[in-house]
Order: sequence, then structure tokens, then C-alpha cells
Amino acid sequence: RLQVIGSPQHLKSRHGGGYRVELKGAPETAGGAAALVARLFPSSHLVESHCGHQTFEVEAGAEGGAVKLGAVFRALEAAAAELRLESYALSQTTLEQVFLNIAARQEEQGVAA
Repeated sequence: RLQVIGSPQHLKSRHGGGYRVELKGAPETAGGAAALVARLFPSSHLVESHCGHQTFEVEAGAEGGAVKLGAVFRALEAAAAELRLESYALSQTTLEQVFLNIAARQEEQGVAA
């Protein structure tokens, strides 16, 4: 049974809410796009990848402080033409994603126990 109490922002901060980076571009440039995200966010990890669409998760505070959005968007915009990115987005993790992550962790602990 899953129970949590707090504001949406509190729950995101306490239970792994961070950022999601989503890139959509040419499949053949996916490796370069992943390298760019790794350079911008060394602690990022790939969540999903298919047909040139990639989603990465970045934990809040994992980069040693606040994310400097201006620098991130400048780097993405500068690389967009070279990597043939159709679109890119940086967003805060949703509450749904936080709950799915909590449930997955509990399931893993239940299987391991």
C-alpha cells in the first residue's frame, strides 16, 4: 500500500523528482544527442529511446546545485542544427512519474526480499 503526504513540490523533491530531458531528432544522430545530454548532465540516465526520440532523467540537485536553464537551452539550441533536432524539452518530473518511480522501487524491494 502506497501512502504519501505533502504538497506536489514537496513530494517531487523528497521522492526523486528531478528533470526530464526529451529530444526528438534524426535516429542517426541519437548518439551525438545522448553525448550532449551526458555533457550537460553527467548524472543523467536514458529512460527511453526509439526512432530518434530520447528521454533522459536528471535527479534534482545531482549536478551540484541548481540547473542553469539558460546555459542548457543555449547548448541545445547551438547543437540543434548539427544534431538535426526537431524539438527538445526540459521539464520537471510529473507527479505521475514520481509515483511510478516509487511504485517501481517498492516492487523491486518486494522482489528482492
